[in-house]
Amino acid sequence: LGSNKGRLANPENYRLLYAPYGFTKKDGRLVPNKSELKICRLVVQLRGDSKISFQEIARELERRRIKSRTNSISWTHATVGRIFKRWNGKI
Repeated sequence: LGSNKGRLANPENYRLLYAPYGFTKKDGRLVPNKSELKICRLVVQLRGDSKISFQEIARELERRRIKSRTNSISWTHATVGRIFKRWNGKI
């Protein structure tokens, strides 16, 4: 991927395999996914308000029985961290 990633990740012509969390791919375009965006807002809020760790946020999502994109109630600190880094300051 390397230098092509920016071109492949163009929201109007998205050609990477998976859409970033908070979006769905539709006809090669990124479209906001409302249910995932609610989770993104929660992650940003939890991290911003209480400065808890990504691991603690993952546990909180599991405690609230919030399902991930794969329909699992299991969350990792890495996924939570990616969500936070993408959405912090944007929602």
